Amino acid sequence: MYTTLHLQSTWIEKGFHAKLDAAKHAAEIERQDNLRSCQTRIEEQDKKIIARETELTQSYADNIEKRLQKKLDDNMESFEQHTKNDIDARLANTMVRLEHTHQGAKDELKTTITSNTLALEKKLQYQLQAAQNTTAKRYTV
Repeated sequence: MYTTLHLQSTWIEKGFHAKLDAAKHAAEIERQDNLRSCQTRIEEQDKKIIARETELTQSYADNIEKRLQKKLDDNMESFEQHTKNDIDARLANTMVRLEHTHQGAKDELKTTITSNTLALEKKLQYQLQAAQNTTAKRYTV
């Protein structure tokens, strides 16, 4: 009986060991499946994170580009306005100088015309006087 009992006990122990080994094997397979599943999820999350990072980087770059473009546009507009004001001021100064030069030339021309008119009148009076003197000498002689 001891032998039978011992055999039964050995047989039961082997059965438990077999079940334990099967349970360990099943647990190992489940652990590996869970590990693969976690790795797959991590890879998917990494892809999502990279995609979001790329999206945010592009958005940030676009925002910087827009700000720089606005700053450039504002500076160009300011420069254009400054240049326009400078040109307007120079044009106004040139117009004043031209007007002054024109007025001076007009005054000089007026003076020259008056002077020439007076000189011409004198010359004509002198010629008239000379002609009258010549005519008077003809009649007196």
